[in-house]
Amino acid sequence: MSYIIYYCLNKEVNNLAKVKSRGNGEGSIYNNGKYWVAQITVEYNSKTGKLKRKSFYGKTKREVLKKLNQVKYDLITEQYTEPSNIYVGEWAIYWLNTFKKNEIMDSTYERYLRLIKIRIIKPFNYLKLKELTTIEIQNYVNSLKKENLTDAYILSIFKKLNAMLSKAVNLGIISKNPCCNVTLPKSGNKKIISVFTKSEQAKFVEQCENDFYGKVFIFLLGTGVRVGEALALTWADVDFREELIYICKTVVDIKGKTVVHNRTKTTSGIRYVPMSKKIKSLLENLYSEQDFKNNIYNLIFYNSN
Repeated sequence: MSYIIYYCLNKEVNNLAKVKSRGNGEGSIYNNGKYWVAQITVEYNSKTGKLKRKSFYGKTKREVLKKLNQVKYDLITEQYTEPSNIYVGEWAIYWLNTFKKNEIMDSTYERYLRLIKIRIIKPFNYLKLKELTTIEIQNYVNSLKKENLTDAYILSIFKKLNAMLSKAVNLGIISKNPCCNVTLPKSGNKKIISVFTKSEQAKFVEQCENDFYGKVFIFLLGTGVRVGEALALTWADVDFREELIYICKTVVDIKGKTVVHNRTKTTSGIRYVPMSKKIKSLLENLYSEQDFKNNIYNLIFYNSN
């Protein structure tokens, strides 16, 4: 495989002299008068001596260069598969690991992976990417309605499928996104969210007053922060003088292991939360009771575990 890649890339360099118009060191890129075109050799047949070339088309030079560089990277890292042979499941995992993993949190990645394995790979992996049609997808989303799934969960599945297929179109692997023109069914099965009334909150807080874990719940009620954000807080994040709490990290559970991420779920999640008098009093009491000798991470909500 490494020999083929070496041969192909060298052959590509040798062919540059024949190109009509190209950028410096960018590979085989030219304008045919209507579109920008990029070409690269993706396969060498040692028996026939013939090369197999891949072409990309785009309205701008930058667009085709992006596609060309992605294929070059895949060839070098031995991840390239001829588009006509890519199965839906293979592309789903590749899309997740290559284009999504670095922009989402580890816990979100694990959730995406579970959904993709169960809801995309399992029903579609018998199909090659180029064989997936709008009708196939429409029949699938219709079948999800019969499973009594919530509208939000069905939409989540569809969004992942649509995103991975859109990326395949952008990279020239398929000509169009079969998710286009798919109609999402309305199951009417929406998740009902229950909230405490004021009197229920008061009763709940009363029961929490003398319990360590109860203090966490009181803090959540009084600030509106996420559970993971609260558990990741350290005393360095609390400004008693300005009466502000700095939310900048979160705790997540990854395969049963607790991990602190130095970022929130979203970039907009980084924020200052004001303290009410009740929350300030709660934090001051926790601070005075804190076991700083054993609390090596300086956490606000800390115990021996």
